[in-house]
Amino acid sequence: FVNVHSMIHSQMKKELKIGSGIEEGGGVDNTNTCSYTAQPKSNDIAFLQYTSGSTGNPKGVMISYSALQSNVQAILHHARVECEANNNTNIPFGDCSTLSWVPQYHDMGLIGATIAPFCAGWSCHMMSPVTFVQNPLLWMELMGKLRVHFSLGPDFAYHLAARKFNEKEKLTGKEPIP
Repeated sequence: FVNVHSMIHSQMKKELKIGSGIEEGGGVDNTNTCSYTAQPKSNDIAFLQYTSGSTGNPKGVMISYSALQSNVQAILHHARVECEANNNTNIPFGDCSTLSWVPQYHDMGLIGATIAPFCAGWSCHMMSPVTFVQNPLLWMELMGKLRVHFSLGPDFAYHLAARKFNEKEKLTGKEPIP
């Protein structure tokens, strides 16, 4: 059973080097290091997720730690299965990377592209949503250039990017794509 809260805290300590100060030069006061001890219960609220408002006013939905944990577990389980099935480079699962342009106020951007990869210890590359809309092909180009293992986006994003390829670039198996 993966404890998302503990994973985030552990990863933050590692990434931010909490508790380790600069020994030489006295640049950091080690007496005030982080001693974070809060342990939320599974039904405690992790955050409020606002609906899009497409059918009315946006509404805040309370997301519990257990719901967040279940979502992160499902994402990472699926990612691990895909990684093991398609990993011909033998890259360890913890060394994967991701690229996203989906904003973090959207559940896909917050949980799928930020929290889950963070819990797994992956490198996360972020692209501005505005940049994506202006140049959807850049998303595809960066996936290859950065050699990311996972990227996510709603269906329209893939359709939009595919439409932006010019006719000479649309090839598969040396056959043109209609």
